[in-house]
Amino acid sequence: MKSKRIQLVTTALRSFLRFGRYRGDLCTDLAACVPAVANWSLSTVPRALPPEQVERVLASCNQKTGAGRRDYAILLLLARLGLRASEVVTLHLEDLDWQNGLITVRGKGGRYSQLPLPDGVSV
Repeated sequence: MKSKRIQLVTTALRSFLRFGRYRGDLCTDLAACVPAVANWSLSTVPRALPPEQVERVLASCNQKTGAGRRDYAILLLLARLGLRASEVVTLHLEDLDWQNGLITVRGKGGRYSQLPLPDGVSV
């Protein structure tokens, strides 16, 4: 089924279940159990790139410029460590342990994780 059709069916099912609760046929709110369907404009974009495409994106960075080296480092963190964009944005210089090749990442819920720096980043 196409996502638009699935969305219509789930909306109809929720309405039917709410009506059943309104009439007293149902004791609990089952409409809340019907999951939402992703139907935004980029919902069909793949969640990950194949390795050869990742290498092509990395190769497109001009590492002779400061901005190119920065972009390359950010892309390495995203691709090889699987960091979220928000985790990369919150990085501080103190989070990098160059001697031991580690990076401290602030994750969701205030959690901290130490991860190895990807090859090509550590000194």
